[in-house]
Amino acid sequence: KQLIQEGRIGKILSIYARRNIPGAFARPHLRYGSPILLDAIHDTDIMLWYLGDGVDSVYATWIQVTDAPNPEITWAMYNFSGGAKGVCETVWFLRTNTPFSIDAKMEIIGTEGAIYINCADSGLMINDENGTKKLDTMHWPVMHGEIVGALKEELSYFARCVMKDEEPKIVTPTEARRALEVVLAAEEAARKNQIVSLK
Repeated sequence: KQLIQEGRIGKILSIYARRNIPGAFARPHLRYGSPILLDAIHDTDIMLWYLGDGVDSVYATWIQVTDAPNPEITWAMYNFSGGAKGVCETVWFLRTNTPFSIDAKMEIIGTEGAIYINCADSGLMINDENGTKKLDTMHWPVMHGEIVGALKEELSYFARCVMKDEEPKIVTPTEARRALEVVLAAEEAARKNQIVSLK
């Protein structure tokens, strides 16, 4: 965000994000909702934050590969109010032996440059009789039998706000609601196979 605010890449024109995970890991979560609602919401929230802009319209499409309660493969495309375009790819159907725990990337293209974020490369890889695997060191790794990392910190921060009866300052309820409105519109667009307006 600081690089964007400093104008290092100029005006943002395009943001692409993906969060792809193995189907075996994802399948139990599909009973709670689609990958758009459960995963793309995070990248949507980040896009809204980076741009400081709303979404005028959204189109989304999805593929149901198995008999899971929700589709496993989703793409959501956003038209931001200021003209930028955004895409959220969320595939919950990678093979079990994929080298990634989570294949998460983001590209932010501006008029003067670009920012590339790669959360799939954790810096720790193992190759053994089961193949090659990039182990998670940042999202929800387990150390000494406990989950640590970014997800734990995010949930701990929220729990502290609840326990202290304080409104969150990092992501406000208003910002969270905006992201939710956008992904719910994306799900509607996928169901209807048409562009949904948010104006």
